[in-house]
Amino acid sequence: AEDSLNSAEDSANSAEDSFNSAEVDTVEDLLIAAGTEDSSNPSVTADPDATGDIGDIPGFSFDPPVYIQRYMFVISTLKRFRPQTVVDFGCAECKFIFRLKAEPYIGAIMGVDIDSSLLSNNVACLRPGTYDYLTRDVREVALDISLYTGSVTDTDYRLRHVEAVTCIELIEHLEPEVLVEFPRAVFGKLRPKVVVITTPNREFNVLFPSLGDGFRHWDHKFEWTRDEFDRWCAGVAVTYGYTVMYDGVGEAPQQHSHLGYCSQIAIFTRDTNTQDQRDIHADSLPYDLVEIIKYPGPLELNTRVCNEVLATAFDLSRNNKDNQWEDVNLDYDVIGISDIWNRSQLLKELCDDVTQLRNILSSSLTVTMDTDKQHIVLPQYSSSGDDEDVEDGSVDVDNVLVDVNHVTEHHLGMVCETWD
Repeated sequence: AEDSLNSAEDSANSAEDSFNSAEVDTVEDLLIAAGTEDSSNPSVTADPDATGDIGDIPGFSFDPPVYIQRYMFVISTLKRFRPQTVVDFGCAECKFIFRLKAEPYIGAIMGVDIDSSLLSNNVACLRPGTYDYLTRDVREVALDISLYTGSVTDTDYRLRHVEAVTCIELIEHLEPEVLVEFPRAVFGKLRPKVVVITTPNREFNVLFPSLGDGFRHWDHKFEWTRDEFDRWCAGVAVTYGYTVMYDGVGEAPQQHSHLGYCSQIAIFTRDTNTQDQRDIHADSLPYDLVEIIKYPGPLELNTRVCNEVLATAFDLSRNNKDNQWEDVNLDYDVIGISDIWNRSQLLKELCDDVTQLRNILSSSLTVTMDTDKQHIVLPQYSSSGDDEDVEDGSVDVDNVLVDVNHVTEHHLGMVCETWD
């Protein structure tokens, strides 16, 4: 097996030497040098780097799989720039967007793919669930996810405010004429602050013996070596005023480290001395909207404080009643603000001190305070003899249900926002 790998590597190095000996300045030349004109090239039906296995090398595999490593790398890169709006071109099954939506600083994610059925079949995984509402305060801003059907070469006015663009394993699927237009649309018209592009490293394919001389996926139009990818990226950067840095994921075994990464990555950042001028007309709307998904954002400070005060006060009130030896027939309960403050850790995180807490409560319409502003006044909802009535079967179930609904609307309604 090792002899076969070495022989394959020699062939790859020979092909690369032939490429280096020629002058290639255009996309068409790069594609020809990459072997796309050879229709006899066999291809496989799946991306081997997604499985976590490297060919027939014993005891070595990608952990985690390379596609997960790509997602993690791109998200880590975006965290450095903290863009509020991100466009993912070639989003396909929306697996990357599913992970990206957890980033709390992002307010808008737009996914664009040419396959409308692919988007429609996977949109459900992006819709918010109960957890997203319960953890809404983890977010820094509310999030909108928009999915569009369209081509990367078209520029849509709705993308005019994009700050970051991601193209994960996309460019190798583009036809030559589309690849030529790709930089003009993304770098020339959208002009985001940062662009992250990943693509297979053809030199690494020698570690996938099952590929032969083919590509990693049946739909790949080409696969570039590191030098070919570097040349293309450098030309794009110079033309449109960007700086490019290179990295990758999916390390080779130590004895094959000279092959580079399985997946090569280019990170473009817009030069500060270039104009932030988007060349997109307001009537340019070539994309078809599939769906807009809205995630809840964080509650306002005063709302969060009042909700926590009421929740803590009701909890203290219930504990007080459980500890009483005799029923106290009052229509209200009084809970000290200092007791609420001492009980809730969240209030200490939201407010600087008790004085700020009292000021917030004083302006609240959902919290009732006594005249000296030292206590919270809670209404009491109770039914006399409930236990006895239930045991002897004389209780009116309809009345009990009405009473519970009454508590839900007036009691919990002050504590929680509606799901809408």
